[in-house]
Amino acid sequence: MARYTDWISMSVLPDYDGHYDVEIDGLAADAEYILGKWSKEGATRWRGRPTRLRKADAEKLKAALAKHLDSPAYRDEAAQAALLLARAAQERAARTGKHAALKTACRFFHIAAGLNAPMQARDDEFMANWWTRFKPAPKRKVEAEVAAFLSDKPVRVS
Repeated sequence: MARYTDWISMSVLPDYDGHYDVEIDGLAADAEYILGKWSKEGATRWRGRPTRLRKADAEKLKAALAKHLDSPAYRDEAAQAALLLARAAQERAARTGKHAALKTACRFFHIAAGLNAPMQARDDEFMANWWTRFKPAPKRKVEAEVAAFLSDKPVRVS
């Protein structure tokens, strides 16, 4: 059974587009949130799944990034994998306060951007806020890893 966040007031909007549970007349229903709008009216609150990844799920996403195949289907799969890994690392950094998780999130967001992933405002805001705080040496390391990934050279994706 999927874990969900606690119920949240409709006055607080989700950070990301996607499918969420909404409560309408006391019953949970599926609704899509996209571009600031809900697909269903009359909801009183919503909940979603946390962006934490199980280890097995993270390994599958990393495997998708490790393929390095040059096809549109692969690029879409890799872009989505990079976004999910970035958002999970971002959530882990917020939960634990660990700087290493911030670096991981930035690295995966950069890979996602290089693959033309559909970044959302929250993703861009995170990058604008945290990327500027890194010192030059860690920035160069992340940029080198991203450049290696985008040029199909072997790269660590842990």
